[in-house]
Amino acid sequence: GMRKCGFQLLSIGTVLVHMTMALSQLVQLYLQDGRVNVVYLTYFAATALDQLRNVVFHTLIWYTVARRCGQIESREIIFKDEGPPEDDFFSRLRTVCQQLEENRRFEILVYALVSAYAVFIMLVLAVQQELSQEVLDVCDGIDVAFLVAFLVEIVIRLLANGSAYLQDPWQFVDTTVVVVSFAFTFQSDTNKTIGMLRLLRLLRLVLVLRKAQADTKRPRAAHAGLSFTTPVDRVMETLKEVQGLKKLPQSLREKVQWCNEIIVSNKLYDINIGQDRAAENAFIESEVHEWFKMASTQDMEGQNSAMVNKQLGSLLMAGSRRVQPVQYAAVADQVIRDELHAAVTAVNNSSKNDAAEEVPAIAEEEEGSSRRTDAIQGMVQRPNMRHHSQSPGKKLAALTLDPVAVRENLDAYKDTWSFDAVHFESQTGTKLLTILAVDYFAAHDLYNAFEIPVAVLQEFAHVLERGHLKTNPYHTATHAADVLQAFHVLALLINQSRKDCLNQQDMLVGLLAAMMHDFEHPGYSNRYLIRTVHPIAMRYNDLSPLENYHVAESFNTMLTSQGGKADPLQHLTEAQYQQVRKAIIQSVFATDNDLHPQLLSTFKTKMMSKDFPSSSDDKQCLMNMLVHGADIANPTRPLEVYLKWVPRIMEEFWEQGDQEKAAGLPISPYADRQNPNVPRCQLGFLEMLVVPLFMFLERFAPAVEDARINTNAQTNRAHYLAQIEQQEAEETGQHSRRNVGRGNRNSAGMARVAQHSQAGRAGAMRVLGKFKRN
Repeated sequence: GMRKCGFQLLSIGTVLVHMTMALSQLVQLYLQDGRVNVVYLTYFAATALDQLRNVVFHTLIWYTVARRCGQIESREIIFKDEGPPEDDFFSRLRTVCQQLEENRRFEILVYALVSAYAVFIMLVLAVQQELSQEVLDVCDGIDVAFLVAFLVEIVIRLLANGSAYLQDPWQFVDTTVVVVSFAFTFQSDTNKTIGMLRLLRLLRLVLVLRKAQADTKRPRAAHAGLSFTTPVDRVMETLKEVQGLKKLPQSLREKVQWCNEIIVSNKLYDINIGQDRAAENAFIESEVHEWFKMASTQDMEGQNSAMVNKQLGSLLMAGSRRVQPVQYAAVADQVIRDELHAAVTAVNNSSKNDAAEEVPAIAEEEEGSSRRTDAIQGMVQRPNMRHHSQSPGKKLAALTLDPVAVRENLDAYKDTWSFDAVHFESQTGTKLLTILAVDYFAAHDLYNAFEIPVAVLQEFAHVLERGHLKTNPYHTATHAADVLQAFHVLALLINQSRKDCLNQQDMLVGLLAAMMHDFEHPGYSNRYLIRTVHPIAMRYNDLSPLENYHVAESFNTMLTSQGGKADPLQHLTEAQYQQVRKAIIQSVFATDNDLHPQLLSTFKTKMMSKDFPSSSDDKQCLMNMLVHGADIANPTRPLEVYLKWVPRIMEEFWEQGDQEKAAGLPISPYADRQNPNVPRCQLGFLEMLVVPLFMFLERFAPAVEDARINTNAQTNRAHYLAQIEQQEAEETGQHSRRNVGRGNRNSAGMARVAQHSQAGRAGAMRVLGKFKRN
């Protein structure tokens, strides 16, 4: 080691002595003649040609003598030093250069120098013709100083990264520009050389600015709130760092890229069956493949491209027996008119007669449906007396609504994020879900694509409306209509940012999932059903019992109600029906808030892929995000709309708390009516669920930002944060006043004790002395 280090130092010293002598001769020539430009070029050219000659000559000798013109194979031995690296001067120098290169201040200094250099170049080029020779000489000196600084930068990077630094084409060009510019600095007497120098300077500027732009291409800072990270994020970041290593061989770089793609595509645990070349095992291999197909969900999904294909063609068309689109649109429009007329008439009559406390149900309920609703209410043991002061229904003043005006108002807001479902509930009763469903299916041309009769969808929507308990404060048909509208708008924003990302089959899945996701909701949480050993929780083994129940009962109603006349999927082929049913089930499962972290992590990982969504699994992940986001979208509406929903959800929480208290169970968080904490409840919901989800949706589809969804969420968050700060200030003031009163009472008591006896005072002093010593 010492001998090797000594030879290196000797070689470096020899080179430095040679360069010093050469430079001294050049300086001497410059002092004698004053024309050293040609000498500089000759020196650099001779040095370059000499090195090139050495490389060619040594290679030729090695090939002809050592290997005898290729007849003898190379016997090069590669020694691998498995011991610790030697702590020599060059290792320490390289370590220092690496630390300097990784320092952010070093990068900022380089960018500052380039910026100053750019300004300097522009000024010189602008006024060069008007400057005197003395000023031009000063400018040339400044130019050389900049180039020397850039040379020092490149030397530091070369020492830090070795020859791998020049393997990057952009860095190689950057280094070449700096070195050649420095060489051409001494040939500034010809116009051609000046033009070349200017071009190289501008190229240097462009390259460095490109590096600066690459450094700034990082995700935007998240909105105020909590940040969510998973082990997958750490793994992805580590793989990116490994892939960015300059000395990483190309083969390993490709393997790291493959690992990255496997994780992003969620194929880490996919099973691959190896091919056995033995003929006697061929039949076993065939059987294994058949069993694997039977057990794999991929066979049920069909080809991945089926869900992503933008032009659905014959796959989505069940046959050629289709009514013309204009007829479907006309029928749908007439159904909406009839529904609105009936709903508005019922609301007007109810308002005039003042016969009902709450907005009436307009549906003509069947006897069987009434018995089913009563059965659900009996299963959850809902109390007879409810707190109507905060219930959805309100006593209405005398109104005279015009169906045409209501339709115009609905058309103005049905495609916007400012939609107020509670407001339209007061005008349409419980018919809002049917009206929106019929409208949105026509807007996306789903009647034609899947041969859905408008009357069938209308009847299915009626069944879903009747299945939502009107005694629930929050989970009513109005909430289902609100989720339906939110999904519709989110889908429009997604397709606006990423053209045709969601096709007609996706829209069918999302709209039906939104309509079905809370069907026959009992008004209590999964946690409550599990703790009370409810039959619904027992039936589904405590695994998302409500979501399982909603989707199962929805499909059961779809297939059995009206003898199958309420089935909008009746004309789908078997393969289509299985795809749509599976996608709806998974989308409804995604509305379970307990699965929110897993859903968010999966979407964040998949979103890193450049071609996301590129498979059916990717598309399902996106659909889960949209349906779940629509379900929790209330806090992202405008504040005046959001505040109408808060009393409803809190009342449902408190009613569950009343039941838990009556049963002797611990009261769920924020479910204690005697200790309400609405601001903290809503702020926590915003921080933990709403803001992170819509933040990632905004990154995926920038049009979400244009809809002011996250802006509304931050406004609503600030609203409740201000209330919390006000409460804390009031509690602090009350606490201070209580402490002052308690201190006065304690002082008076101590005075009475001191006056009572001298022994009492001595005892008090002993206690105080002991307290001080402790």
